[in-house]
Amino acid sequence: MTTNTFIKRYSSTGPFLNLPANNYWILREESILSYLEQRGAKVPKVYIKNTQDQSLTLEFVGKSFHDIFIKTSDSNPIVLMECITAATNELLKIFELGVLHLDIAARNITFDADGSHSVYVLDFAQSLSSNYVLQKPIPLIPQPNYQHPELVNALKEDWSNFFRNTKKYIPDLNKKFEVDDRIFTDYWSENLAIQKLHQSLAILSHSLGQFYLEMSESPILTNNEKNFLINLGRNLKYREKNESRSAIENALTDLQTYLISNKSVHTENITQIPIVKRNSIVSEIDTSHINASEINVVTLAKDEAHQNHANKHTPVGNLDSKSNMNLSKSSFFEKKLSIYFIGISLLLLAIHTFWLDLIISTLNIILPDLLIYSILLIGFFTIFLISVGIFKKKLNQTVLINLSLLFLGIQILISAFVLLNTKNSLIIWAPSSVIYLVSALLIYKGKS
Repeated sequence: MTTNTFIKRYSSTGPFLNLPANNYWILREESILSYLEQRGAKVPKVYIKNTQDQSLTLEFVGKSFHDIFIKTSDSNPIVLMECITAATNELLKIFELGVLHLDIAARNITFDADGSHSVYVLDFAQSLSSNYVLQKPIPLIPQPNYQHPELVNALKEDWSNFFRNTKKYIPDLNKKFEVDDRIFTDYWSENLAIQKLHQSLAILSHSLGQFYLEMSESPILTNNEKNFLINLGRNLKYREKNESRSAIENALTDLQTYLISNKSVHTENITQIPIVKRNSIVSEIDTSHINASEINVVTLAKDEAHQNHANKHTPVGNLDSKSNMNLSKSSFFEKKLSIYFIGISLLLLAIHTFWLDLIISTLNIILPDLLIYSILLIGFFTIFLISVGIFKKKLNQTVLINLSLLFLGIQILISAFVLLNTKNSLIIWAPSSVIYLVSALLIYKGKS
């Protein structure tokens, strides 16, 4: 297949060393993915279903949130919050289409940064659907410290019934347990407790809370930003049915408030985060560290977010994912603008090289061998880094920024040596001073 596809193999999942009844889960996930994709949900297309090889060949839809935001620190907080917002909206849309995802995690959500600039949801092996009813216990182990109580009780009931009807005993369901493939393949049930939860917004809210807590571990976030996501996550967890809708709406509003306040008010210094205190079963949010000026900024931004939300009259059940289709266009523009700034600085410094050469030749100044060797060594190292970046297709703005700084440093070093070894007027160095100042400002602007 082409590089625009990837293969999902059904060899194991979650706590099970071997996924029993592989073909059942392959056919079920293929049906759910096709159903969602035909209705405009952001899920990968299914190209090939191979029950013999026990795999699905799917459309490649970008890197996972775990790889982009948790494993590395190449992104920025604004893009992370935009992606979390888009993922929440997409999961809500999928929920309204009748599918409840039970494994919402950073590894199962992707961002297609190089293609559609959209967020996609993966892995529906562990999901509930009103159209594709479960007939076997879902491969999840009850985890009271992690899952919503409704989900824990349903899993315990289904697995207890399975073992009671097949092996006449019930193992410890809180630990890993083995399931015989033949027995599980032959086992069918029309009354699974977990299937009755396919419309549980409380479970979706709880799963989103766990997802927010996981995303708070990103190394690109400041402590305030991490606390912001932690508080949002805690507010979403362990909600009752009648609380879940407003809890998700509040989380989306707070995320929008963050984006407004940090894009419009504090574009240069992303430090002031809107943290809203709400009642939570798990914890209360501490806002004592926010000073008066920050509260004023947050209040203005929050009022704007609430006004936008009210004007749209959009309940959670009907949230549109149009924002997902255009996700990070602004960040993509900013990335291109950053490269333009740095490119101009590199061009100025390259042109200034001829001016330096003219001055050195005119004044008959001989550069010391140590300085020449140092420049050659730095130049060789720079070319090596660029070659590696091109080979690995990772020649991004970070590399260009470092290159610009290195180029600027070399020229300043040469200028300083020449200036110390000549008695000519400083007027000669006026153009160089202007070039250095403009280049430094362009590099700073491109970096920020």
